[in-house]
Amino acid sequence: MDKNSFGPAFTTSGYPIQLVELNRLIRTELHDQHVANVLADKIRQDMIWTHPIVVERNALIILDGHHRYDAARKLGLGYIPCITIDYEDSRLRLECWRSDEQVSKVDVLRVKHTGKLFPYKTTKHILSPAIGQCAVPLAQLTLSATQLVGCV
Repeated sequence: MDKNSFGPAFTTSGYPIQLVELNRLIRTELHDQHVANVLADKIRQDMIWTHPIVVERNALIILDGHHRYDAARKLGLGYIPCITIDYEDSRLRLECWRSDEQVSKVDVLRVKHTGKLFPYKTTKHILSPAIGQCAVPLAQLTLSATQLVGCV
C-alpha cells in the first residue's frame, strides 16, 4: 500500500471505517496503561474489534481512541479500524476535558511535529452523529497489506 492508501472500507453511523496500519498513526495524548491492558484482554477474549478510533485524515493523528490504539499495539495487530476525518469536517467538534485549559485544533496538529503529548484526558473530540460499533475479526487486523486487498 502506498502512503495515502488504506485497507478495505466499512461504515458505521454513516462514517467510513478503514483499516489503517498501526505504525502510521501518531498519538497526541497520554493515556492510562491499566485501562489499555484491560481493554486488550477483553479484545483478545472476544476475538473481535468493536470500536473504531478517530484519526485526522491528513496528519494521521489520533483524535479519539488512545487506549484502543495501545491495546492494538499490545495485541501485536498490524491494522486498526479507523474513522478518518478531516479536522475541518463540520461533524467534528473539539472540546477540552479540563476546565482550566483551552486547546485548539492547531495545538493538536502541532503534536505531530513536536512529539509533546497532551496530558491524559485533555482533548475531547465529538462526532455528530455519534460513532456506532463495528465488528472486525482480529484475524483480519493481523493480515499483511497484500492479503487485505479485496477484503471487505
